[in-house]
Amino acid sequence: MRHGPAHTVTIVSLSILLGGQSALLHAQATFNMDLLEKNDHLPAVDLQRFNQQAGQPPGAYPVSWQVNGVTLDARKTVTFRQNDRGQLTPCLKPEDLLQAGVNPAVLSQAPGATSRSCPELNALLPGSTVNFDFAHQRLVMTIPQALMTHRARDNVPSALWDEGISAFQSNYRYSGASQRTREGSTERDNYLMLKSGVNVGAWRLRASNSLTANSDDKPQWTTSGAWLERDLTRWQSELTLGDTFTSGDVFDAVQFQGISLASSDAMLPDSQKGFAPTIRGIARTNAQVTVRQNGYVLYQTYVTPGAFVIDDLYPTASSGNLEVAVKESDGEIRRFTQPYASVTSMQREGSLKYNLVAGRYHSDDASQRPLMMQLSLMRGFAHNLTLFGGLQSAAQYHNLSLGAGQGLGEAGALSLQLLNARDRHQQDPIDGRAWQLQYSKGFDRLGTQLTALFASALCHAERGVFQPG
Repeated sequence: MRHGPAHTVTIVSLSILLGGQSALLHAQATFNMDLLEKNDHLPAVDLQRFNQQAGQPPGAYPVSWQVNGVTLDARKTVTFRQNDRGQLTPCLKPEDLLQAGVNPAVLSQAPGATSRSCPELNALLPGSTVNFDFAHQRLVMTIPQALMTHRARDNVPSALWDEGISAFQSNYRYSGASQRTREGSTERDNYLMLKSGVNVGAWRLRASNSLTANSDDKPQWTTSGAWLERDLTRWQSELTLGDTFTSGDVFDAVQFQGISLASSDAMLPDSQKGFAPTIRGIARTNAQVTVRQNGYVLYQTYVTPGAFVIDDLYPTASSGNLEVAVKESDGEIRRFTQPYASVTSMQREGSLKYNLVAGRYHSDDASQRPLMMQLSLMRGFAHNLTLFGGLQSAAQYHNLSLGAGQGLGEAGALSLQLLNARDRHQQDPIDGRAWQLQYSKGFDRLGTQLTALFASALCHAERGVFQPG
């Protein structure tokens, strides 16, 4: 009984002593060099900086990448430097940012992207954040969606496209009639149409033929067209040699025999065909963006903090109001309405359509088949602006066209096309001019679309020279 109290006091005193030592060790992290060296009284190494977040020394570290919540497969060695706040910041090369998914067009315009001064990520890509998790050797970056390479909906990478097998194909249509006259004779009429083709690798040979036979005349074999074509995947274009038509985007389509290089809408995903407005906004946090029209959901996606762009809406009506709702991660919902309207000549922002042809004009009159060349371009820009133009040229005829289409929001859409031609078939050259103005506006409440077309031509327009597309 006499030893009980003394024993109890000793345990309490020991506990207090150990607690005090733990607090002291936590406050000042040091390493005793005497444990590694035989020399006594070496100065202790201060480990306090390693207790601070990102307090490690600058240098090269092998890290894993996480961009906008997605972990990249590759592991890279990244050089880090200390910024003005004493934190480690990565020195990212342009190829590193491209691998992270940054839009090349955005990166080419970023100040200091190609310099060796190692600017901070937020200076290169405004609104971006970066965090280096040293314990797990992980680099976590958040980049606004508007600065990233965006893949349109239902887009299939060209690397997965297939030219198909080599094969022969033929479609036909036959019609015939036989009738006996009162005199006892028999009259027969037969018509056969053939559309045949041969596929070899990337090349496709097509021909359209017809055979007409009746009781009175000899059978007639007619070839209405034959051409060789192939896709140019890299340019999303099509090369055609033989009998074909020009595009009717700027000028009226005409048939010719020669060579054509033209952009192909067939290579675009459905979400990039036709015209649709581009929606821009800003998200405060990781947010859900929903686009509605007339109460129906057209589009829904998730974006990172910062600016975002939606440019892959399916084409719907030529005008209307888009209701956009941005739901933040904290539950806040912000809404805005974007009205839009379009005319036939308008293109999506960033879209480019072109057609370059050279050959001989096709006419039923063999004496009226001059050599010709035609170029047409249509380009969509920001703020619902489209610029287009073209040139037609032959031995004694030249035609130049320039135009623009502009979406005016709630006020509708407007396009203007100007043409200037010179005809030298006569002894004296004849100049002519024409213009075409188109206006379109929708009235949602009435379910009505108003489209007005005004055109005027001077000089020899009655001869068919001026035919705006």
